Amino acid sequence: MGEGAVTAGGITWVTDRPYAQGNILRTVNPVTAASVSEIYQTERWADDLSYAIPVENGEYELTLHFAEIYSRYQGANQRVFSIQLEGGEVVSSLDVFAESGGFTGMTKTFTVEVTDGMLDITTSQIAGDPAFAAIQLRRWCTPIDPCYQNFVTGGN
Repeated sequence: MGEGAVTAGGITWVTDRPYAQGNILRTVNPVTAASVSEIYQTERWADDLSYAIPVENGEYELTLHFAEIYSRYQGANQRVFSIQLEGGEVVSSLDVFAESGGFTGMTKTFTVEVTDGMLDITTSQIAGDPAFAAIQLRRWCTPIDPCYQNFVTGGN
């Protein structure tokens, strides 16, 4: 997606690089998605993929975006991992290919409470390397207006 911010589908996405380690995989293949397909053409992957995102304390709606775009993992049980938010497991064995197929975007949405000023997202490898395509974070700034933070993998 390139350096800095990118706008896709009317949403501004910023690089996840300040908050994560790991490797980037990009594909030129089209990815089927209910929302913005461009964000699913990159993924950040690592055997110990994790994020530490500084945020204000409070309750957030977190949406994690996934798509199986790596040719080696175009089958069930090739990439399976668990996800922890703030130290608690929210998904025990995610297999993106088994749930959505190859080159197809999918999301998982959670409510998470941050009490230490840092949103911690960690993964545990079961098979293959954990990977995310994008992260959306929403907090209610006023009673009627949400605030969004949108991170896409692949930024420099």
